[in-house]
Amino acid sequence: MRSIRDADALGNLLRGNRHLQEIYLSVNRLGDTSLSRIASGLHENRSLKILGLASNGIGPVGAEALCKVLENHSRLHSLDLGFSRSTKVLGAVANHMDDAGALHIAQLIRSNQSLRYLDIRKNGIGSHGLKSIAESLATNDFLQELSHDKTRVSWLKMEINKHLHRNRAGKPMPQASADVQAIKSVYR
Repeated sequence: MRSIRDADALGNLLRGNRHLQEIYLSVNRLGDTSLSRIASGLHENRSLKILGLASNGIGPVGAEALCKVLENHSRLHSLDLGFSRSTKVLGAVANHMDDAGALHIAQLIRSNQSLRYLDIRKNGIGSHGLKSIAESLATNDFLQELSHDKTRVSWLKMEINKHLHRNRAGKPMPQASADVQAIKSVYR
């Protein structure tokens, strides 16, 4: 993102738009400050279903701002905070939410009832952060897919998979529009 002014404009767009359903902002060097300004617009937005924010240099502060406004978002079903393959080529920086940001993600999982897919890969989240996320999944009946870094702690992996499997039982995963699926297939 070029400037704070651009982030404010995007926040205003999200705030006032009642039709926008998908926005992909991955690899845009948002950082915490710009993301916080954009998140302010998400607080009032109720149309967005898919939000892509992979590889934007987002840390724990940005994770907190974003997760707080999304806790009660009633339509968002897909959130990508992971890592984009084009990160290095485009000179971007991976998100780095670490275990501190994982606490905010865990609270989002506890509170949000529409989120079905969450990608948090390559965020520096360790076993402590994953444990918080696994605990939040125990009270969440909605999240069906969680992409995260592999853990060597086998009970933690089994705990996460158990909750996700329970949440998937008999429930279809929301699908992106045909146009978006065609675009995504090109970038695989």
